[in-house]
Amino acid sequence: MEREAECKHEYFEGVIRAMAGASYAHNRICTNLTVEIGSQLRGKNCSAVGSDQRLQILSGSAYVYPDLTVVCGQPEFNKERKSLIRCSTPRCW
Repeated sequence: MEREAECKHEYFEGVIRAMAGASYAHNRICTNLTVEIGSQLRGKNCSAVGSDQRLQILSGSAYVYPDLTVVCGQPEFNKERKSLIRCSTPRCW
């Protein structure tokens, strides 16, 4: 359903919710954080990815698009959805 949808949706606590677009100020903050945190992670075993990366939060059975995610080590992808990162701490924040 999500791959064919015209907008993004999140699944959290048993509810599917359409996501609203963000403001210019919000997007600027997210971009600045991604650049700054990404530069701090350069050369380390962690990387930063932006809001188009969908995550499967294993501890809470949620599917979300965080503004910024830090993944340490090799990302673990969902077997059916190769673009979906399976996330459990301490591997991603």
